[in-house]
Amino acid sequence: MGYAATTHAPPRRQVPCPAVRSLSAVPDGRDHDAGLPAQLRRRLDADVDWTREWRDAWKPHVDNAWFRHQDDVYTAWWRERGPVWGRAPKVDSSDESPQMLQTDAFNEACRLPSLDRILPSVRRTVMDISFLILRDALQGTRVREPRIRSCSTDVRRLAFRREVFDIVFSPSTLDHFGNSAEITLALRELRRVLRADGRLLITLDNPRNPLLWVRQRLYRRGSRVPRGLIPFAMGCTLSRARLVEALKGAGFEVLDSRYVLHTPRVVGLWLGEWAARAGRARLGARLCSLFNVLERLLRRLPTRAWTGHFVAVDCVRRG
Repeated sequence: MGYAATTHAPPRRQVPCPAVRSLSAVPDGRDHDAGLPAQLRRRLDADVDWTREWRDAWKPHVDNAWFRHQDDVYTAWWRERGPVWGRAPKVDSSDESPQMLQTDAFNEACRLPSLDRILPSVRRTVMDISFLILRDALQGTRVREPRIRSCSTDVRRLAFRREVFDIVFSPSTLDHFGNSAEITLALRELRRVLRADGRLLITLDNPRNPLLWVRQRLYRRGSRVPRGLIPFAMGCTLSRARLVEALKGAGFEVLDSRYVLHTPRVVGLWLGEWAARAGRARLGARLCSLFNVLERLLRRLPTRAWTGHFVAVDCVRRG
């Protein structure tokens, strides 16, 4: 992502933050690409330029009701599935707080709602492959969350030592790769940096959602579509069953899997954007409440496998 094709692995770049360096050192200079097929190694080095994607991307209004709704859905999921230390703040601010890795910084860079309000006791490290996205994310996030740490790295070859995080949250990060082999590679890397009994909560685009199916076909054919519909380069995703299988193959024990975000995204996103740009805050709040009601209704219906925007899985690393 963003690297020119070469015969060597790209350097593991990181934000120049002393708090990150202690986590980011890769012991003994281990080559994370050793043993990979040559074709896959070349693909890792000749990938999407995410810095350019970010510069060109359509960016939602900070008050878009759709993203408040999305945050509410994630909050409910975390409160149901998340470890107990994610529910109540600690009284001290020491480095003994549980360590969490978030695998991209899109919401933070857009100044959208993020996890800081539901994980007050966690020391969060936000990563992104694009230094520019990460820089923009930190400009606003550090005001709300001064203890946040950052690292610019590739999720398929993470610049962290083994077993340094208690929890990893991957919000639709791994569905931008060209094939499932790269998703598998990223899952193994996420397991490597998790401690024993560490938790991974992951979402991917739901390939059974008909709107996403159409969006994927339009993207592959190079059709002209609004940037809000396809803001970034799209890639391969996995069904619920295949994601569960891939996680088990990577060494995780799956605790729960489901579909989330059932309110039609295209409609919700553009209604929320229109209300936010028109300065209609009260309408935005009503839209968010409506989206939440629809979520509770649609997730109970037999059609949830088709209405869900994301496949969501909670799993744990044993041993």
